[in-house]
Amino acid sequence: MTVIYIFAALLIVYLLIGFSATLYILCPPKVSLKKKAWELFELKQVDPKIMELPFETIEKTSPWGYRLYARKYCVPDSNKYVILLHGHNSDSSAMVRFAPLFLERGINCIIPDHRFSALSGGGCITLGHKESKDAAVFIDYIHEINKDAKIGIFGESMGAATALLLSSNRTDLSFTVEYCGYSDLSSLIKHNLKSIWKPLIIIYPLFLIFVPLFIHTRIKNVSPAFASKTIRCPVLLMHSKADKVVPYENSIKIKENINGATLVSFENAQHGLSLNTYPKQFSEAINSFLDSIPF
Repeated sequence: MTVIYIFAALLIVYLLIGFSATLYILCPPKVSLKKKAWELFELKQVDPKIMELPFETIEKTSPWGYRLYARKYCVPDSNKYVILLHGHNSDSSAMVRFAPLFLERGINCIIPDHRFSALSGGGCITLGHKESKDAAVFIDYIHEINKDAKIGIFGESMGAATALLLSSNRTDLSFTVEYCGYSDLSSLIKHNLKSIWKPLIIIYPLFLIFVPLFIHTRIKNVSPAFASKTIRCPVLLMHSKADKVVPYENSIKIKENINGATLVSFENAQHGLSLNTYPKQFSEAINSFLDSIPF
């Protein structure tokens, strides 16, 4: 009987660890906009002057009924737009640093807060699954205000995965830029468990149980690499070979599934910091790509 009690206790602990880890990923503590801004300044990811750029606010409704918030940086008399999608446990303020790359080319920028981020609603993060459908709301919004609009997507990390999932279901996009995104959710979870502590891989089966309860689809269905097979617009992939959060190999897998995709690599930048580490190379990659397509 003692053996049974010990086994039951260990099982409960095992389940609690898996459930807690799932909550940590999908429902992390929210960071206030003010605190987030200071973090960006301290890491020198964002120039305070950039944060002073004037913008309008957009409020829309998600297909699931909650509020979606976005910043809109306008260029007068331009019918060109790009939607900038942020990463996991971040918000629109983190993507403002990319806006000048597009504003200087006369491209309007719309930067949403994903679900469960900053000023948007939503019960939890879904790692691209529902975020991609929320982002589509802003594509429809652009078409409403400008019937002649040309639209592109730029995503970083989880936002990059979201961009690919979104682009795979649209025929009205002029381009997609994917920066340091993951090829599939399953591989990403396994990689990060091993990175923290290799024995943690033992709890991976619990993610297969708990994650679908929150995101309403199986982990294997969140596969930007697989979805990319149906993308028809020009695609630029960007990734650092030194990325330890989302390994460079993810972009190689994605590129194999997209005919004509361009992959630009950076040598020593950490995850999400290529613009800061290689500003000239990053800017040149974006400009060269946009110069090469009808946009």
